[in-house]
Amino acid sequence: MSEEISSTNTASSFNLKNYLLKLIAYWYLFVLSIIITFAVNYINNRYSISTYATNSTIILQDELQSTQQVVGGLQLFDNRKNVENEIGVLKSYSLSETVLQELNFDISYFKYEKFRRDIDLYQSTPFIVVPDTNKKFVNGLTCGITFLTESRIKLEIESLNIIREISFNENLYSEQLNFKIIRNEKYTFDYKNLIGQQYYFYKNNMNSLINSYSNRLNVDLRSPNSSILWLWINGTVPQRIIDYTNKITEVYLQKRLDEKNRIVINTIKFIDSQLASVIDSISEAEDSLQLFKQSNQILDIGKEGEMLFDEYAEQQKERRFLILKKNFYQYIQKQLTGNDEMMSIISPLMVEINDPVLVSYFKEYQELKSQEEILKYDIKGDVPNYNILNLQLKKLKNDLKVHVDKSIQVAEYNIGEVDKKLGIINSKLRNIPMIERQIQNIQRRYELNDNIYTFLLERRTEAGITEASNSPGAKSLDIARIENVVLKDPKPGQNRTKYIFIALLIPILIIVILDFLNNKIIDKSDIEKATQIPIMGSISRNVFDEKVPVFESPKSPIAESFRLLKTNMQYFLANADRAVIMISSALSGEGKSFTSSNLSALFAKGNKKTILVGLDLRKPTAHNRFNLSNEIGLSTYLINFNSLDEVIFPTDIENLFVIPSGPIPPNPAELIESPKMGELIEKLKERFEFIILDTPPIAYVADSMLLTKYTNINLFVLRQNYSPKNVIKVIDDLYISGKIKNMGIVINDVNQSVIYGLKRGYGFGYGYSFGYGYNDGQGYFDIKGRKKRNIFYRFGSWFYGRLKKAFSSGYKKTPITALCSP
Repeated sequence: MSEEISSTNTASSFNLKNYLLKLIAYWYLFVLSIIITFAVNYINNRYSISTYATNSTIILQDELQSTQQVVGGLQLFDNRKNVENEIGVLKSYSLSETVLQELNFDISYFKYEKFRRDIDLYQSTPFIVVPDTNKKFVNGLTCGITFLTESRIKLEIESLNIIREISFNENLYSEQLNFKIIRNEKYTFDYKNLIGQQYYFYKNNMNSLINSYSNRLNVDLRSPNSSILWLWINGTVPQRIIDYTNKITEVYLQKRLDEKNRIVINTIKFIDSQLASVIDSISEAEDSLQLFKQSNQILDIGKEGEMLFDEYAEQQKERRFLILKKNFYQYIQKQLTGNDEMMSIISPLMVEINDPVLVSYFKEYQELKSQEEILKYDIKGDVPNYNILNLQLKKLKNDLKVHVDKSIQVAEYNIGEVDKKLGIINSKLRNIPMIERQIQNIQRRYELNDNIYTFLLERRTEAGITEASNSPGAKSLDIARIENVVLKDPKPGQNRTKYIFIALLIPILIIVILDFLNNKIIDKSDIEKATQIPIMGSISRNVFDEKVPVFESPKSPIAESFRLLKTNMQYFLANADRAVIMISSALSGEGKSFTSSNLSALFAKGNKKTILVGLDLRKPTAHNRFNLSNEIGLSTYLINFNSLDEVIFPTDIENLFVIPSGPIPPNPAELIESPKMGELIEKLKERFEFIILDTPPIAYVADSMLLTKYTNINLFVLRQNYSPKNVIKVIDDLYISGKIKNMGIVINDVNQSVIYGLKRGYGFGYGYSFGYGYNDGQGYFDIKGRKKRNIFYRFGSWFYGRLKKAFSSGYKKTPITALCSP
């Protein structure tokens, strides 16, 4: 009893026990899910496409000090990568793209089968599709092929509404298709036996195909302490996955070799461009010297002049080297400020620039850039490491730029110092005859360019030796073979466990989602969490075809719940000799009229003179439950058309009387607000002990608010699994603001058999939809609209009700004059 009227909010936001009870209430969903998933498992094991797996191995070799590291100090070509980086390369998108392009996996061929799955004709198709690479060929098209004769076929493309007979080698052009079909000359087919057989080919989406293969390829160490990589992949056609595995090994090894040779090739290109410039300078100096000597008939130069010119030549050589060094720094500066990658920058040691800081920066940049290339194509998507690596590259690049800028300034300063020395030498040379000085100048230019030419030629030879001596640094240990292919799926034992888990998971997810999306009031805790209004009682679901079950089935659960409600109300009515009780609801269809009728009958059965007043003037329903006429009633009394005695009707229940609503008036609110309404309440208090007011829903009209000044207690009916949770706030606002006092909540239509369900289990029919009424709504007591759980349940309810009526002692009727006397 105290639990029903408690106003404290003790409900928790999550109740594990309630959720378990909800799951149990849906036991049939689990049974259905288990049946379906086991059927799917059976079909999957019987008809699914078999999956195979194959493998190969690659050994990563330790790289020795090669010629490129001995000659010229080319340590920057040390391109070793750790095992994790190599795994990332093998699983990268770009590598798979290269492999699939070389294998021509863009078109798949199949043979139609009537009573089994279609056959994948990898490398065994009698025809080959040759696309026109210069024209469009839409991805995702399925093209049917039927052999008509040995040389003619019928082409059908259902999605494009194309049906055409063509010959082999005949070009087919359209907006979506550009290809020709030829015979497969690699295999010997008897095309006479192929007449009438049906095939089809499918144009694959290369992006999806690349992602599929790169995701299916698995790479791991053979053992933790080894450098042997184990590659394996799953697929539906054994030979296809064998070809892919072997081809990716081949492409991977070639790509490693190309990567190591890339910087060497760029170095050779740079040296060749410098050699061409130096050769032109040498030729120009030779021609100038020869022409000058011929024109001036000069054979030798004085020793003093030779010494000055030797010194001048040395300074010019130093100046040329400084300019070369400056140009090299400017070349690096351009690479750093441009979009070109530094992977292609040649080593400073290749041009004999001794700058240890630059060499260390450059080598570190090469290592970080190699790691970036690996992470960029790593399908694992290691974004944090990739971002950290980018920050390191950016910092190193900035540090390198600062060093290069300072080195350029130093080179320019040194060039200026050399120019000063050259100026001094020139001043001394002014005393030497002009002809002698010109000869020395020409010879100096020639010798300088000849030295540079020799130097560059030596470096080019060293780079060529390095290119020739490079190796991939890895080799294929075992290739994939048909003998090593194993069946991976289907495996019935493993699938059974998986489907059991799915069979249990699906119903749980459905129930949780439905519970989350449901905004209806499910149990008492939903109300207790939203308001402090006391809950006066819970009315059980009416499972009988009875309008007043407390009278017709007094021992039923619903009658007991009304008795408990009546008992709880005594706490509010302890000091009241005459009680006026208002029963309302927030919305239509929540069962307020049903509650008021049964509560009135219960008070009357307790020898209390009780009257039920139908105050729902917009949609009268109170008279229907007692089979009374509504031609006269409250509305006719309030307009002085009838007297009070004329509108009070007795019922089949002793001590219970009813004032029907009467004809629908045009101004119901004005009538209820009139002084005559107050006079009516006072007169009824003189004649009756309990006055039950059946009022309209407060969410639609304000009639109920006008009556609270006459009432001792105000009950609001909420219906389980029907009333939205937000209506509680409407009632709670009235309670908090003090507009309605002595409030209580009655939970109606409580299903005691289950905690939660998908179906409401009650009927429809109550709705404010006529005259001055409200919108259509679901009713509470339309027995014809309610669907019982099964035919046995319906028959039992009907038989029980008829049996009780047959053995009842009859209804006592009390004359109205007995109550109207003073």
